[in-house]
Amino acid sequence: MLRSSASHRPRPRGFTMIEMVMSLMVLGIVTTAAGGLIVLSARMWPGRAVESGAGALSAALGQMAEDLAQATAVNAVAGNWVRFTVPDRDGDSMSEAVLYSWSGEAGDPLMRQLSGYRANAVTGPLDSFRLTAATRQETIPASGNLVESASAALLDASALGGGDVAVSSLGSAWGYVLTPSLPAGAVSWSIDRVQLRVRSSFTANDSFRVRVLAVSGLGLPSGAILADVVVLESALSGSMAWHDVPIAVTGLPAGTSIAVCLIHASGAGESCRVAANLVGPAPATATVVSSTTGGNVWAVRPSAALSMRVFGATSSPSTPAVATTRLGQIVISARASGAAGRTVTQGAILRNRPALP
Repeated sequence: MLRSSASHRPRPRGFTMIEMVMSLMVLGIVTTAAGGLIVLSARMWPGRAVESGAGALSAALGQMAEDLAQATAVNAVAGNWVRFTVPDRDGDSMSEAVLYSWSGEAGDPLMRQLSGYRANAVTGPLDSFRLTAATRQETIPASGNLVESASAALLDASALGGGDVAVSSLGSAWGYVLTPSLPAGAVSWSIDRVQLRVRSSFTANDSFRVRVLAVSGLGLPSGAILADVVVLESALSGSMAWHDVPIAVTGLPAGTSIAVCLIHASGAGESCRVAANLVGPAPATATVVSSTTGGNVWAVRPSAALSMRVFGATSSPSTPAVATTRLGQIVISARASGAAGRTVTQGAILRNRPALP
Protein backbone atom coordinates (compact mmCIF):
# COMPACT_ATOMS: atom_id res chain seq x y z
CA MET A 1 0.00 0.00 0.00
CA LEU A 2 1.39 3.45 -0.88
CA ARG A 3 2.07 5.99 1.98
CA SER A 4 0.49 9.38 1.71
CA SER A 5 2.73 12.26 0.65
CA ALA A 6 2.05 14.01 4.01
CA SER A 7 4.37 11.60 5.74
CA HIS A 8 7.29 13.11 3.77
CA ARG A 9 6.76 16.73 4.84
CA PRO A 10 9.87 18.16 6.71
CA ARG A 11 9.34 19.07 10.34
CA PRO A 12 9.57 22.84 11.17
CA ARG A 13 13.12 23.86 12.24
CA GLY A 14 13.45 25.50 15.75
CA PHE A 15 16.17 27.87 17.15
CA THR A 16 19.31 26.26 18.39
CA MET A 17 20.54 27.18 21.86
CA ILE A 18 23.48 29.16 20.41
CA GLU A 19 21.17 31.21 18.19
CA MET A 20 18.87 32.00 21.10
CA VAL A 21 21.78 33.15 23.33
CA MET A 22 23.21 35.36 20.56
CA SER A 23 19.81 36.96 19.97
CA LEU A 24 19.41 37.78 23.67
CA MET A 25 22.92 39.33 23.79
CA VAL A 26 22.21 41.58 20.78
CA LEU A 27 18.86 42.61 22.27
CA GLY A 28 20.60 43.47 25.58
CA ILE A 29 23.22 45.65 23.85
CA VAL A 30 20.54 47.56 21.91
CA THR A 31 18.44 48.08 25.04
CA THR A 32 21.44 49.36 27.07
CA ALA A 33 22.47 51.77 24.31
CA ALA A 34 18.94 53.12 24.02
CA GLY A 35 18.77 53.64 27.78
CA GLY A 36 22.09 55.50 27.76
CA LEU A 37 20.88 57.81 25.01
CA ILE A 38 17.76 58.57 26.99
CA VAL A 39 19.79 59.45 30.11
CA LEU A 40 22.25 61.58 28.11
CA SER A 41 19.39 63.42 26.43
CA ALA A 42 17.77 64.06 29.76
CA ARG A 43 21.00 65.66 31.08
CA MET A 44 21.66 67.70 27.95
CA TRP A 45 18.15 68.92 27.25
CA PRO A 46 16.22 69.40 30.48
CA GLY A 47 12.50 69.18 30.07
CA ARG A 48 10.37 72.25 29.73
CA ALA A 49 8.22 71.37 32.72
CA VAL A 50 10.16 71.97 35.94
CA GLU A 51 8.89 70.78 39.29
CA SER A 52 8.73 73.28 42.12
CA GLY A 53 9.10 72.80 45.86
CA ALA A 54 11.97 72.23 48.25
CA GLY A 55 12.58 68.66 47.11
CA ALA A 56 12.81 69.62 43.45
CA LEU A 57 15.04 72.61 44.29
CA SER A 58 17.37 70.39 46.31
CA ALA A 59 17.60 67.96 43.40
CA ALA A 60 18.38 70.78 40.93
CA LEU A 61 21.10 72.24 43.18
CA GLY A 62 22.50 68.74 43.68
CA GLN A 63 22.80 68.33 39.91
CA MET A 64 24.52 71.72 39.69
CA ALA A 65 26.94 70.68 42.44
CA GLU A 66 27.75 67.47 40.55
CA ASP A 67 28.43 69.48 37.37
CA LEU A 68 30.75 71.79 39.31
CA ALA A 69 32.52 68.84 40.92
CA GLN A 70 33.63 67.72 37.44
CA ALA A 71 34.81 71.19 36.35
CA THR A 72 38.27 71.22 34.80
CA ALA A 73 38.30 75.01 34.52
CA VAL A 74 36.22 77.88 35.89
CA ASN A 75 36.07 80.81 33.48
CA ALA A 76 34.26 83.17 35.85
CA VAL A 77 32.13 83.08 38.98
CA ALA A 78 29.94 85.83 40.44
CA GLY A 79 27.11 86.10 42.93
CA ASN A 80 24.40 84.76 40.63
CA TRP A 81 26.19 83.02 37.76
CA VAL A 82 29.12 80.73 37.01
CA ARG A 83 30.68 79.60 33.74
CA PHE A 84 32.93 76.52 33.75
CA THR A 85 34.24 73.67 31.60
CA VAL A 86 33.51 69.96 32.02
CA PRO A 87 34.68 66.89 30.07
CA ASP A 88 32.86 65.80 26.90
CA ARG A 89 29.13 65.25 27.41
CA ASP A 90 27.87 64.58 23.87
CA GLY A 91 30.45 62.22 22.40
CA ASP A 92 32.25 64.69 20.13
CA SER A 93 35.54 64.38 22.10
CA MET A 94 35.41 68.07 22.97
CA SER A 95 35.00 69.58 26.43
CA GLU A 96 31.76 71.41 27.18
CA ALA A 97 31.17 74.92 28.51
CA VAL A 98 28.38 75.07 31.11
CA LEU A 99 26.66 78.25 32.29
CA TYR A 100 24.38 78.43 35.32
CA SER A 101 22.72 81.83 35.78
CA TRP A 102 19.90 83.56 37.60
CA SER A 103 18.59 86.92 36.40
CA GLY A 104 18.39 88.40 39.87
CA GLU A 105 14.65 89.05 39.47
CA ALA A 106 12.36 87.36 41.98
CA GLY A 107 10.15 84.80 40.23
CA ASP A 108 12.72 83.87 37.58
CA PRO A 109 14.17 80.32 37.50
CA LEU A 110 17.76 79.17 37.56
CA MET A 111 18.94 78.58 33.98
CA ARG A 112 21.46 76.04 32.69
CA GLN A 113 23.07 76.23 29.27
CA LEU A 114 25.43 73.72 27.66
CA SER A 115 27.68 74.95 24.85
CA GLY A 116 25.88 74.77 21.52
CA TYR A 117 22.40 74.43 23.03
CA ARG A 118 19.78 76.83 24.28
CA ALA A 119 19.38 77.63 27.97
CA ASN A 120 16.78 75.72 29.95
CA ALA A 121 15.20 76.30 33.34
CA VAL A 122 16.31 73.75 35.93
CA THR A 123 14.25 75.08 38.85
CA GLY A 124 10.90 76.66 39.42
CA PRO A 125 10.58 80.38 40.30
CA LEU A 126 13.17 81.61 42.79
CA ASP A 127 13.12 84.51 45.22
CA SER A 128 16.87 84.41 45.73
CA PHE A 129 19.99 82.67 44.45
CA ARG A 130 23.60 83.16 45.51
CA LEU A 131 27.01 81.59 44.88
CA THR A 132 29.84 81.95 47.40
CA ALA A 133 33.28 80.83 46.23
CA ALA A 134 35.99 79.57 48.59
CA THR A 135 39.41 80.27 47.09
CA ARG A 136 43.04 79.84 48.13
CA GLN A 137 46.13 81.67 46.94
CA GLU A 138 48.96 79.43 45.75
CA THR A 139 52.32 80.01 44.16
CA ILE A 140 53.56 77.70 41.45
CA PRO A 141 57.33 77.49 42.11
CA ALA A 142 59.82 78.72 39.57
CA SER A 143 61.31 76.02 37.40
CA GLY A 144 63.68 75.41 34.51
CA ASN A 145 67.35 76.21 34.04
CA LEU A 146 68.91 79.35 35.52
CA VAL A 147 69.35 82.16 33.00
CA GLU A 148 72.04 84.76 33.73
CA SER A 149 71.46 88.40 32.85
CA ALA A 150 73.98 90.72 31.21
CA SER A 151 76.34 92.53 33.56
CA ALA A 152 74.85 95.74 34.96
CA ALA A 153 75.43 98.17 37.82
CA LEU A 154 74.28 96.69 41.14
CA LEU A 155 75.55 99.77 42.99
CA ASP A 156 76.11 103.19 41.45
CA ALA A 157 77.14 105.67 44.14
CA SER A 158 78.76 109.04 43.61
CA ALA A 159 80.02 111.35 46.33
CA LEU A 160 79.20 114.98 45.63
CA GLY A 161 81.17 118.00 46.79
CA GLY A 162 84.75 117.20 45.79
CA GLY A 163 85.93 115.71 49.11
CA ASP A 164 88.01 112.56 49.60
CA VAL A 165 89.31 110.14 52.25
CA ALA A 166 92.59 108.24 52.48
CA VAL A 167 93.40 104.54 52.51
CA SER A 168 96.69 104.41 54.40
CA SER A 169 99.26 102.44 56.34
CA LEU A 170 97.97 104.09 59.53
CA GLY A 171 94.92 101.80 59.37
CA SER A 172 92.43 103.99 57.51
CA ALA A 173 90.14 101.74 55.41
CA TRP A 174 86.77 102.38 53.74
CA GLY A 175 84.06 100.43 51.99
CA TYR A 176 80.40 99.71 51.40
CA VAL A 177 78.06 97.07 52.80
CA LEU A 178 75.54 96.50 50.04
CA THR A 179 72.39 94.44 49.45
CA PRO A 180 71.49 95.07 45.83
CA SER A 181 67.91 95.33 44.67
CA LEU A 182 67.43 92.38 42.30
CA PRO A 183 64.80 91.87 39.58
CA ALA A 184 61.66 89.95 40.58
CA GLY A 185 62.28 86.20 40.42
CA ALA A 186 66.09 86.42 40.65
CA VAL A 187 67.50 83.68 42.90
CA SER A 188 71.20 84.58 42.91
CA TRP A 189 73.68 87.24 41.86
CA SER A 190 77.36 87.76 41.21
CA ILE A 191 79.87 90.57 40.75
CA ASP A 192 82.50 90.84 38.03
CA ARG A 193 84.13 94.25 38.54
CA VAL A 194 84.31 97.31 40.75
CA GLN A 195 84.81 100.89 39.63
CA LEU A 196 86.38 103.39 42.04
CA ARG A 197 86.74 107.15 41.72
CA VAL A 198 90.27 107.45 43.12
CA ARG A 199 93.61 109.23 42.73
CA SER A 200 97.14 108.46 43.79
CA SER A 201 98.86 110.04 46.82
CA PHE A 202 102.11 110.25 44.87
CA THR A 203 103.82 107.45 46.79
CA ALA A 204 104.33 105.11 43.87
CA ASN A 205 105.50 102.12 45.91
CA ASP A 206 102.26 101.76 47.87
CA SER A 207 99.32 99.49 47.06
CA PHE A 208 95.82 98.75 48.38
CA ARG A 209 93.39 95.85 48.28
CA VAL A 210 89.89 95.73 46.90
CA ARG A 211 88.51 93.02 49.18
CA VAL A 212 85.03 91.48 49.09
CA LEU A 213 83.97 90.22 52.51
CA ALA A 214 80.98 88.40 53.93
CA VAL A 215 78.79 90.42 56.30
CA SER A 216 78.22 89.53 59.95
CA GLY A 217 74.91 89.46 61.76
CA LEU A 218 75.68 93.00 62.97
CA GLY A 219 75.71 94.26 59.38
CA LEU A 220 79.49 94.83 59.35
CA PRO A 221 82.30 93.26 57.29
CA SER A 222 83.38 89.90 58.71
CA GLY A 223 86.66 88.03 58.43
CA ALA A 224 85.42 85.76 55.61
CA ILE A 225 87.15 86.83 52.39
CA LEU A 226 85.18 86.16 49.20
CA ALA A 227 87.63 87.83 46.76
CA ASP A 228 90.78 89.95 46.98
CA VAL A 229 92.63 92.01 44.34
CA VAL A 230 95.71 94.20 44.90
CA VAL A 231 95.85 97.55 43.07
CA LEU A 232 99.17 99.38 42.64
CA GLU A 233 99.09 103.09 43.36
CA SER A 234 101.33 103.60 40.36
CA ALA A 235 98.39 102.51 38.16
CA LEU A 236 96.23 105.40 39.37
CA SER A 237 95.91 108.89 37.91
CA GLY A 238 97.13 111.92 39.81
CA SER A 239 93.65 113.45 39.58
CA MET A 240 90.29 111.93 40.48
CA ALA A 241 89.19 109.42 37.81
CA TRP A 242 87.18 106.21 37.58
CA HIS A 243 89.43 103.14 37.82
CA ASP A 244 88.26 99.61 36.86
CA VAL A 245 89.14 96.67 39.11
CA PRO A 246 88.15 93.23 37.75
CA ILE A 247 87.03 91.02 40.65
CA ALA A 248 84.73 88.00 40.64
CA VAL A 249 82.32 86.58 43.22
CA THR A 250 79.61 84.18 42.06
CA GLY A 251 76.65 82.25 43.47
CA LEU A 252 75.44 84.82 46.01
CA PRO A 253 71.86 83.94 47.03
CA ALA A 254 69.23 86.65 46.59
CA GLY A 255 69.06 88.83 49.69
CA THR A 256 72.72 88.26 50.61
CA SER A 257 74.75 91.28 51.72
CA ILE A 258 78.43 91.69 50.98
CA ALA A 259 81.08 94.29 51.84
CA VAL A 260 83.39 95.80 49.20
CA CYS A 261 86.29 97.35 51.09
CA LEU A 262 89.49 99.28 50.31
CA ILE A 263 92.30 98.26 52.65
CA HIS A 264 95.99 99.31 52.61
CA ALA A 265 98.22 96.51 51.31
CA SER A 266 101.81 97.76 51.26
CA GLY A 267 103.97 100.86 51.68
CA ALA A 268 104.45 103.34 54.49
CA GLY A 269 102.08 106.08 53.37
CA GLU A 270 98.71 106.59 51.73
CA SER A 271 97.98 104.07 48.97
CA CYS A 272 95.08 106.09 47.45
CA ARG A 273 92.49 108.73 48.09
CA VAL A 274 88.82 107.96 47.36
CA ALA A 275 86.20 110.54 46.40
CA ALA A 276 83.91 110.88 49.41
CA ASN A 277 81.38 113.06 51.16
CA LEU A 278 80.97 112.29 54.85
CA VAL A 279 77.58 114.04 55.05
CA GLY A 280 75.97 112.24 52.11
CA PRO A 281 73.63 111.76 50.54
CA ALA A 282 74.06 108.01 51.15
CA PRO A 283 72.89 105.49 48.48
CA ALA A 284 69.63 103.62 49.09
CA THR A 285 70.98 100.05 48.88
CA ALA A 286 74.38 100.44 50.57
CA THR A 287 75.97 101.83 53.73
CA VAL A 288 79.48 103.22 54.13
CA VAL A 289 81.73 101.52 56.69
CA SER A 290 85.15 102.67 57.87
CA SER A 291 88.02 101.30 59.93
CA THR A 292 90.99 102.80 61.76
CA THR A 293 92.57 99.40 62.38
CA GLY A 294 93.30 98.31 58.83
CA GLY A 295 90.01 96.38 58.57
CA ASN A 296 90.14 94.53 61.89
CA VAL A 297 87.25 96.53 63.37
CA TRP A 298 84.60 98.35 61.34
CA ALA A 299 82.04 101.04 62.11
CA VAL A 300 78.99 102.24 60.19
CA ARG A 301 79.05 105.75 58.69
CA PRO A 302 75.32 106.09 57.89
CA SER A 303 75.45 109.58 56.36
CA ALA A 304 78.58 109.15 54.26
CA ALA A 305 78.97 108.39 50.56
CA LEU A 306 81.90 107.04 48.51
CA SER A 307 82.21 107.12 44.74
CA MET A 308 81.99 103.41 43.88
CA ARG A 309 80.22 101.29 41.31
CA VAL A 310 79.74 97.52 41.58
CA PHE A 311 78.84 95.56 38.44
CA GLY A 312 77.49 92.06 38.16
CA ALA A 313 74.75 89.75 36.89
CA THR A 314 71.62 88.13 38.28
CA SER A 315 70.32 84.61 37.68
CA SER A 316 66.64 83.68 37.38
CA PRO A 317 64.80 80.46 36.47
CA SER A 318 63.66 80.27 32.86
CA THR A 319 60.07 79.79 34.11
CA PRO A 320 59.38 82.27 36.93
CA ALA A 321 57.14 81.60 39.91
CA VAL A 322 53.48 82.32 39.25
CA ALA A 323 50.86 83.29 41.84
CA THR A 324 47.46 81.72 41.20
CA THR A 325 44.03 81.61 42.83
CA ARG A 326 42.50 78.14 43.07
CA LEU A 327 38.84 77.38 43.60
CA GLY A 328 38.08 74.58 46.03
CA GLN A 329 34.38 74.94 46.84
CA ILE A 330 31.29 76.89 45.83
CA VAL A 331 28.37 77.16 48.24
CA ILE A 332 25.03 77.36 46.38
CA SER A 333 22.09 78.95 48.18
CA ALA A 334 18.58 79.39 46.71
CA ARG A 335 15.07 80.11 47.94
CA ALA A 336 11.98 79.01 46.06
CA SER A 337 9.22 81.56 45.44
CA GLY A 338 6.01 81.45 47.38
CA ALA A 339 4.88 81.53 50.97
CA ALA A 340 6.04 77.94 51.54
CA GLY A 341 9.43 78.51 49.93
CA ARG A 342 12.50 77.84 52.05
CA THR A 343 16.19 78.38 51.53
CA VAL A 344 18.16 75.35 50.27
CA THR A 345 21.95 75.30 50.59
CA GLN A 346 24.25 72.93 48.70
CA GLY A 347 28.04 72.74 48.78
CA ALA A 348 29.93 71.90 45.59
CA ILE A 349 33.45 70.50 46.06
CA LEU A 350 35.53 71.12 42.92
CA ARG A 351 37.68 67.99 42.74
CA ASN A 352 40.15 69.42 40.23
CA ARG A 353 40.67 72.68 42.17
CA PRO A 354 40.78 74.75 38.96
CA ALA A 355 42.62 78.08 38.84
CA LEU A 356 40.64 81.26 38.36
CA PRO A 357 41.70 83.43 35.41
